Amino acid sequence: MDNFDFIAASDRPALLAVSTHEWRCQIENALMEMGYKVHAAEDHGQFHFLFNQTNYEIVVIEETFCSSPEDNTTLKTVQSMPMAQRRHATIILIGANFESLNALQAFAQSVQCVVNFSEMPLIGQLIQKAVVENQTFMAPFLAVQRTAHLNAPR
Repeated sequence: MDNFDFIAASDRPALLAVSTHEWRCQIENALMEMGYKVHAAEDHGQFHFLFNQTNYEIVVIEETFCSSPEDNTTLKTVQSMPMAQRRHATIILIGANFESLNALQAFAQSVQCVVNFSEMPLIGQLIQKAVVENQTFMAPFLAVQRTAHLNAPR
């Protein structure tokens, strides 16, 4: 990744925290085919820096990104963030311990979607489904937020 990569208003940014090279390439290719501008973090520090610089539409985190699932600082950071900091993104967690699209597992991990490694050939379709479901879920909240903002006293 370039040290200086500008995000234009028309860009659809996505951020990857995936250590496994094969899966990282597969996810990156799927996202680029869908029109996303993809950034990939090399470690936990870079993820934190990038996430705080841009409102990423999609964030994909591998449960073993640079560590064991128990020590995944990136995942723990996202899980502990206030919703206001992460509601702009559809956060997808991939790993061997998940059943793809299991809403309860996703909820337990504080993400919008979980994907099992066995489903990686379908990652593009799974990402699209997760994004649509997240946008549908968030639409009423965002509509109320826009209305409240427009009607706020000035």
